[in-house]
Order: sequence, then structure tokens, then C-alpha cells
Amino acid sequence: MKIVQQTDVLADRFGIEKALDLIADAGFDGYDYSAFHMKDDSSPMNGENYMDLAKKIKAKADERGLKCYQSHAPFPSSRNDNPVYNEDIKNKIIRSMEIAAYLGAEIIVVHPMQHLPYFFNKEKLYEDNMAFYKSLIPYAEKFGIKIATENMFQHDDNRDVCLDSVCADGREFNRYIDDLDSEYITGCLDLGHCGLCGRQAQEMLYVMGAERVSCLHIHDNDYIRDRHTLPCTMSMDWDEICKALARIGYKGHFTFEADYFLKRYDDEFIPTALKFMYDTAKYLVAKIEKYAD
Repeated sequence: MKIVQQTDVLADRFGIEKALDLIADAGFDGYDYSAFHMKDDSSPMNGENYMDLAKKIKAKADERGLKCYQSHAPFPSSRNDNPVYNEDIKNKIIRSMEIAAYLGAEIIVVHPMQHLPYFFNKEKLYEDNMAFYKSLIPYAEKFGIKIATENMFQHDDNRDVCLDSVCADGREFNRYIDDLDSEYITGCLDLGHCGLCGRQAQEMLYVMGAERVSCLHIHDNDYIRDRHTLPCTMSMDWDEICKALARIGYKGHFTFEADYFLKRYDDEFIPTALKFMYDTAKYLVAKIEKYAD
């Protein structure tokens, strides 16, 4: 199982090439290319020379012995009653798929559409998402990359609580993957999102199984906010999560989406914090391997 660090916070602070240096120096096997910035028109990846930039990233990663194991497309994938945005973000998602495939990513996470209140629009969102993902499959086939949908949550601002959204329930997540019925569609289980909707990550793993969960977003929280922080620092039960990953025979990589943990550290302490993140991942991977024996 490879240990993978996302580029989001590091690239935003240091630039992508320095971010890759930091990831390599900390010991990580590879990186998850965060294409969140592509949501903004000002992102260089939305310009004409985007593949030249991708070549520089790949050259740097190759130089440091890092592989791009997965990526994350820009989001949100839709906004209600905003066809101009919806068409624009879809084009950016397609470009991010091309970039991720060039970098070597096996999977790119593409958020499902969740532009409507979920409770009243479950089937409408299902129909919209079936059409959305089916329209992306030809590009996945063209570029040679799998698309992973993800379990989501919505936030009720009036009560300041998190609520179910698309694929928050493991059975619905299974339905999405099974009904799309494509070798280019798989699932990314965001472990932190599970608890925000009243579920345990380990329960979701048992419901979905390794045949549908091909990749993970690994981070911790307090079951109240989407903290995206380091495992074993908040409320999730990492012993049970590791046990579940072993028992279902998870075959993917250990991919952090926990780099908000880094945000409060000064630049000079980032290498130390990153090394601690890597050591935490090694500790948890060893747990998974122990339970798999």
C-alpha cells in the first residue's frame, strides 16, 4: 500500500515544485494532484499552455521519484439554475482529467452534483448525476483514467449542522457505482465525511466492500465539522477503520486529504509536520497489514 500526500495546501503556499520536494523529503511514495484551483479562470492550468505546465510537474515528480497515484477535479460540479457555470466547470473537469492522466494518475475524484437540497431531491440528483458521469466516461476512456465519485454532505446554515447528501449512505453509493456500470467508474470513500452524516467510516467500508472502494480520502474530524486533519488527533476510531480496510481486502493506496493539519505551522516547521504525517500513515498501514494477516 503506497502512502500518498495531496498537494493542495503545500502547492498553494510554496508552489507545486517545492510542494513535491517537501512531499518527497518527508518520505511519501507519491502525490495526489489537487486541481481545485482550476475552478478559477485565473488558474494557469486553464490557459493555453496547460500541458507545458503539466510536463514541468511530471518532470519534477520523476526527478524526485514520486508517482501521481490519484487526483482531484475542481468543484463544485454544479450550481443550481446556473447553466453557464455548469458547462464551464464540466469543461474544466474534463481538462483536469487530461492533466491527471498525463501525470500518471490512476483515478481522478470528481464530486457528484449536489446543487439541490438533498432531502427533497434525492431522485432528481440521482438522474442528474447519472447523466453527468455518463457524459464523462468517454473522456475517461480517451485519457485512460478512472473516475471516482465520492460520498458528500450538505450543511444546514440555519441549524449549523451537517446533513446527508449524494452517496452519504453506503447503499446509495453502491447504487450509483452499480448503475453506472462502467470499468471507468469507481468509488472514493471520504472517511471523514462519513461521520458528518451520522455514520462510521468502518461501517461504510463493510457496506461497500473493496470491489467498489478503490481509493480513499483519509483524514480525521470531530463529527461536527469537515476538519481535514491528521488521523488519531480527533474523534474517529482508527483501529476499527484499519480493521475494516483489512477485512474487506482494500487494494488501493493510503491517500491523505488531511493537509489542513499543516495550515497553522510556519514555513520552517512544515518539513517536521509532514514527516509526522508520513510516520502516522506508516503506523496505520502497519495496523492494516497486521489485521490482514
